[in-house]
Amino acid sequence: MRRRGFIAASASVIGVLAARLSLAKTKNSAAVVIGVDRPRGLAALRAAASGATEVAQWLTGENFNVTLLTDSQKPVHLGDVFGAISHYIELGTFDQLLVYFAGHGFASRYDEIWLLSGAPTDPNDAIGINGTKCLAQQRGIPNVVLISDCCRSTAASLGVEQVQGSVAFPSPTTPPSVPSDVDVFYATLVGNPSWEIPVDVSHTQYKGIFTSTLLDAFKNPEASMVTVIDSTKVVTNATLKPFLGSEVPKRAQAVSITLTQRPHIEVVSGDRTFMGHVRGTIRPSAARTPEPATLALLASESLSQLHSSQPHDPSPVHLAPALSHLSSESGFGVTTERILNARGLAQPTGLRSGLVILGQSLRSISSVKEVRASATNVSGDEGTVSLELGPRQSSSVAVRFADGSGCVLAVLTNFVGKVVLDEHGVANVSYEPAPGTPFWSMYDMERGRVERLHATVATAAKFGVFAIEGGRRNRAGASRVGDQIRVLKMLDCSLGIYAAYAYADAGLIENVQSVNRNLQSEYGVTFFDVAMLAGTLPTENPLGEARAPVPLCPMLSQGWSLLRAKRVNLPKGLEGLLAHLQPSLWTTFDSKGMDQVEALFSHTVGVAPARES
Repeated sequence: MRRRGFIAASASVIGVLAARLSLAKTKNSAAVVIGVDRPRGLAALRAAASGATEVAQWLTGENFNVTLLTDSQKPVHLGDVFGAISHYIELGTFDQLLVYFAGHGFASRYDEIWLLSGAPTDPNDAIGINGTKCLAQQRGIPNVVLISDCCRSTAASLGVEQVQGSVAFPSPTTPPSVPSDVDVFYATLVGNPSWEIPVDVSHTQYKGIFTSTLLDAFKNPEASMVTVIDSTKVVTNATLKPFLGSEVPKRAQAVSITLTQRPHIEVVSGDRTFMGHVRGTIRPSAARTPEPATLALLASESLSQLHSSQPHDPSPVHLAPALSHLSSESGFGVTTERILNARGLAQPTGLRSGLVILGQSLRSISSVKEVRASATNVSGDEGTVSLELGPRQSSSVAVRFADGSGCVLAVLTNFVGKVVLDEHGVANVSYEPAPGTPFWSMYDMERGRVERLHATVATAAKFGVFAIEGGRRNRAGASRVGDQIRVLKMLDCSLGIYAAYAYADAGLIENVQSVNRNLQSEYGVTFFDVAMLAGTLPTENPLGEARAPVPLCPMLSQGWSLLRAKRVNLPKGLEGLLAHLQPSLWTTFDSKGMDQVEALFSHTVGVAPARES
């Protein structure tokens, strides 16, 4: 099932193929292949176990060492998967490790969760991709491939809100000198189902569209997909990406015009990494067609044009027809404009450090004892928070909204945070220099471009496509991300936070560390999310200390899925908060979660409702 070039995934081969090529001369590969048709309490699938078996047979024919785990004979649990992966890692002899999963999955807190046999009754019998990918990057295996053929629906649609994804890779004792390249193949975009289709008229057997298309790529590829490596013809991970991106939607549409399935694929391993050899006839390449319109390309093109636009250009982005259609069809453009237009009231006169809330009225503000907080509801869905930080550069505050939900945010001296809410929670947070402060004049001149850049980055992050395609091998792409936000992040630190997540996802730890140092230098503040991603977050993070990281937990929801992989301990009293997160881009807690959060702060101030005019 959720997720992320830019900040930016056969007739099938049956049975073990007799003729094995000597893959050992070029690579030593292992695979853990998982298929779960019947997790406890959910509707049974028909193609997960059989699809996994088929993939295992194909990989065995490709000289992989394969561990097959399906529930056709017995349940598959987290310990089985973790043990199989750990076994291959401990051997230390493999330069490629593939993990395939077919079954039920869902998107939660900007993570993708695979449900194993005990889930959802056992909320820990599941695998979270974000944390698993993070640890896979630290194992030193040259190439790790994660293949997910499952839905990325919302947790509520399956009734599995309490399920929490565990990590499937063991933690390293020491980080490797070179991180692993982790390629990820998601069968579908976030929120979409990964469809099963009937393979015969009797409908007694089903196949996943994504898995069958993947296997077909090696049986009858176009010439443009084929690369010769060590005198043999292979289909590389890089050439698989465009093939799956165009072929899977076609096959879904062929089944039914109402089916929409677009894979999301992240390949960072370069153009000579492959899983399998050509096993059939090579077709002539079709006439070249323009690069298919993808959300990643849409985000990349929009940000590129914004980077080169003039500060006061009223229409800085002009999209080609295909990208414009995708922007409209997907909701990308509407989301961007909604964020951009949520300007709300002007900054109150004299507000030097505080928050402006748009979308709900305020109920209460909680702060540490050294910080004085006051708040006013200006209207039914707008409010302001004023904070006196004294000698502090920053602090954490908890904000509760009218419906009982709330969030924990960083408050910065000389900056006003703009918090925009939608039906799911906090949709966007940005920081603007307060009038009369050192950055104000630059911000006022660049305001239009900063706001549109921020809205586009936030939308790309919401759709899971604020990413750097090609990872460490795409230094130009990494530099481009840095160039596009480097100057402007002095005006809005949230751009630096977004960039840090994109760099971390691509395995560019040096870039994450650079963002961390720059933000600390420019703001005099350690941001929790960035320091966590950089691996420099202190072991203990006491709330009351003046130089403690802010806020006291991840501001972006996806950060919660990385806490375990990054070995981060939250302040005492925040245990179990993951279960109280709402499905928003920025961390938002439900009412019970806010009860727990407010208990950590020494002062809570109630906010009176706005008066009727």
